[in-house]
Amino acid sequence: MNGLTGLQIIVDSGLSVLIWLATFILSVPCHRQLQKSGKDLSTINRLVATNWIRTILWSLLFFRTGVTIFTLKSF
Repeated sequence: MNGLTGLQIIVDSGLSVLIWLATFILSVPCHRQLQKSGKDLSTINRLVATNWIRTILWSLLFFRTGVTIFTLKSF
């Protein structure tokens, strides 16, 4: 393999976009609410629950990056 394929670039870019969207759409409003009103268990629980989405997406991206590096590495 001599570089990344178009599909690999699209998948990795798509994961990055999804991570940013999840951050700004799900996490940032929770953090703002906590800053505004202080400790609120409902908001904290929502933040923890929605953070799993980001955790899974980050894990997929790191896995994909590792596979790409391993595949592209010259031995």
